[in-house]
Amino acid sequence: MLVDLREVTIDNFEAIIELSLPDEQLGFVSSNLRSIAEARFFPEIAMRAGYVGEEPVGFTMFSLNPSDGCYWIWKLMVDGRHQRKGYGRAMMAQVLERLRTEGESRAVKISWYPDNAGAERFYLGLGFRKTGEINRGQVEAILDLHATG
Repeated sequence: MLVDLREVTIDNFEAIIELSLPDEQLGFVSSNLRSIAEARFFPEIAMRAGYVGEEPVGFTMFSLNPSDGCYWIWKLMVDGRHQRKGYGRAMMAQVLERLRTEGESRAVKISWYPDNAGAERFYLGLGFRKTGEINRGQVEAILDLHATG
């Protein structure tokens, strides 16, 4: 399945803020509206919408964090109607490839709430490993962008 990552613009932001999560996941990530508003104050954050054809299916945000020299994936969400179809994995693959080729850091970090077992399985399955740090109440994990196999 082909997921196309597109910039969030005036033309698509309303569709992106309408993406939603199942009720049981609502406390794990902030709304897309809030995330887009926050990113407005941090121009280094890249926002991308995941599309399948012309239908938006997800949203992600990432940037280089100058405080630790690592890339951070600040958010990855897939609309509840489109979960378990491989779209999140496809979006992550594209983000990670972009970060690998930018080359400003060898590592990328991500975090999730300790009670979000689905996110933990997902990110560990992609090769992230826990750092042992808790960041704002969330489990922190890191991935070496240039590790082989």
